[in-house]
Amino acid sequence: STTHTAPTTPPKEQNDPFAAYLQKFGNEHGNEHGNEHGNEHDGDQGDYTTALEYYAKSLDIDILLYGRHHKNVGNTYNNMGAVYNNQGKYENALEYHNKALVIRLQVHGPDHPDVGLSYHNMGIVHMKRDDNVQALDLFERALGIRLPALGADHPLTKKTITWIKKVKRRM
Repeated sequence: STTHTAPTTPPKEQNDPFAAYLQKFGNEHGNEHGNEHGNEHDGDQGDYTTALEYYAKSLDIDILLYGRHHKNVGNTYNNMGAVYNNQGKYENALEYHNKALVIRLQVHGPDHPDVGLSYHNMGIVHMKRDDNVQALDLFERALGIRLPALGADHPLTKKTITWIKKVKRRM
């Protein structure tokens, strides 16, 4: 019988695309997929009121700990925008996604994947409001960030391309 042993040395960062991504953008992106996923599914049943209450508490704590212009505050605003979107409260969704965008631009600059996530999520909201021109503009902004930052084969880049195709079919 053959025994398999774990390698004794970790892979070099230059050979590990995920390690290189974490080094470049940080490790705060584990929630990105969930934030975006929640924005895409109409009809998900959930206790939105409770979710918003918990996010509001989290927001208060993050603001006390870090101040108003911290990535955690931006992430919470993004999550609140996703909840409002799922409730069909599109004005509130856009308000909170825009708050997230402002913070993400300040914290990360214009080329960071979190900025692309904000544009992507705002595009979904505009598409649900049948504002396809604005949706397309936002998806194209998201793609303009995701493509160079993440590459053409990254699932989030592919997701944005899919949404661009969806909105173009509606136009």
